[in-house]
Amino acid sequence: SLYVQGAHALRDEDIVWSDGNTYQLTPGDDMVTEKEYTIKVVELPPPVRGISMGGKTRPERNVTRFATFELYKEIVNNPNPIERFTLGVGDYRISPDKELKIIASSMPAENSQNWVYEYYNPSVSIKLQKRSLPKLDASIRLRDTNESTIDPGDTFKAEVRIKNIGKDAALDVNYNIDIGSLKLVDSNESLKDTISRLEKDQVKTIALTLKVPISVEEKMYPINVNVTCHDIKDINYNWNFSRNITSRHVIRSIMVNKSTKNTIYMKENVTVLLDIANMGPLDIYGVELHDFIPY
Repeated sequence: SLYVQGAHALRDEDIVWSDGNTYQLTPGDDMVTEKEYTIKVVELPPPVRGISMGGKTRPERNVTRFATFELYKEIVNNPNPIERFTLGVGDYRISPDKELKIIASSMPAENSQNWVYEYYNPSVSIKLQKRSLPKLDASIRLRDTNESTIDPGDTFKAEVRIKNIGKDAALDVNYNIDIGSLKLVDSNESLKDTISRLEKDQVKTIALTLKVPISVEEKMYPINVNVTCHDIKDINYNWNFSRNITSRHVIRSIMVNKSTKNTIYMKENVTVLLDIANMGPLDIYGVELHDFIPY
């Protein structure tokens, strides 16, 4: 059967189902709820006469096994069933919205004593499987270091890894990496792109080289990743991930050394050497030096 979402037709065979949960229902416990769905057993084979064979009781004829169900969605707000259907053992039914698969997995055997009047105890085991969904996760890793603190002006390599940790394919995956005040350096990768399809457990890696702005104060630079996609029913999903990069506080340090001869004679000229060194991690501009000769 087909489910039409906008212009998109979804076939049953296109759906990936979860492993699901199995429940046993009896006349005394005829309803089970799986998230927003409720399944109610409204009919099972009626009791039959029994015969004794070899000291055991069995139906006088094999029972045709079936179970009739009513399916509800959000039963508290919608007390009327969305459909009623009958399944034999091994049969299944997919809900009209293609979100739930109901399988009649087992019942007592056709010649079981459970169908006989005196021992009547019918039951049906059903397996409920929800439609599997995509789910994207993004991590922001720094290569060559485990730290998140970088010196001002330094470049560093980062990887953004987008992984589908869901159970079904993610379609038209759009990612947008916001690096804020950081600078993108010599990268072949784009900060914004579209991946047509990302299968379960598939990973997309974006390698970036980034540069921290020059600042003497400690600053924090967030890297934000927004990821969107849709599933086979054209339902949209949106996730946001972030990591902060911190630039170290810089201590500005200048070393000045003054040297000359220890002894000079009258009328002799002497050369005074001034050595100025920048001992900090940043370039320094507009340096002014004032010296004087004591009298």
